[in-house]
Amino acid sequence: MQAQSGKAELEDLHWVHGDDEGISYCYDCAVKKVEEIKLKEPESDVCVDGGWGTEEDGTESCDTCGKPLDCSFTDYGSESEVDHFIENGFDHLSAYNCWSLETAISRRGWEVWSERTYRNDIEKEEDYNYFEKLHNLCRKVLAQIDGELSEVVDPIERQAVTPMPVSCPLWPCSRTPNKAILKKDANGFMVCPLCKYSYGKLENEVAAPGAQAVSGK
Repeated sequence: MQAQSGKAELEDLHWVHGDDEGISYCYDCAVKKVEEIKLKEPESDVCVDGGWGTEEDGTESCDTCGKPLDCSFTDYGSESEVDHFIENGFDHLSAYNCWSLETAISRRGWEVWSERTYRNDIEKEEDYNYFEKLHNLCRKVLAQIDGELSEVVDPIERQAVTPMPVSCPLWPCSRTPNKAILKKDANGFMVCPLCKYSYGKLENEVAAPGAQAVSGK
């Protein structure tokens, strides 16, 4: 995904200082907007601003020409992108889709931060739900990629399969003092139902011809 996301053609994000600074532009369109304002108001002190990394609540595009703009995401922005791909699908051949998902992951990481403190149980539950959705989305993307590869290459070299634990190896679990028995999710991965930590597939379920075995997280 990183290789594909690197192909995304993104413009630096700019805005017009002294005008509506909530509107995003590429550089060329920001310059044109400044020229338009100064033509009507010669004494105006508007100017092009921006051109460096900003945090946004989602993807940004130029308000004038529609070119995608470079930015990082807030926590809310990461959640919004993951929800968007779950609802609308993810095209792993799209450099822009790959960039967006990679940006979301780079913001919040891949798993729950064990040392994070939460203000309340609701905030904690929302955090766990986000990572559960992220993991489910990435499994679907990997399954999609693996399905296409299996059509054009001979059996992919399989990874070694480690013995599958019966209960969550993270015990004592971050969410319960009791050992949690792993359960199989919709994609065949063994998952702790409490802390949502995901493991591989059972050894007798990963040897399908042309499919790549998965072990670990």
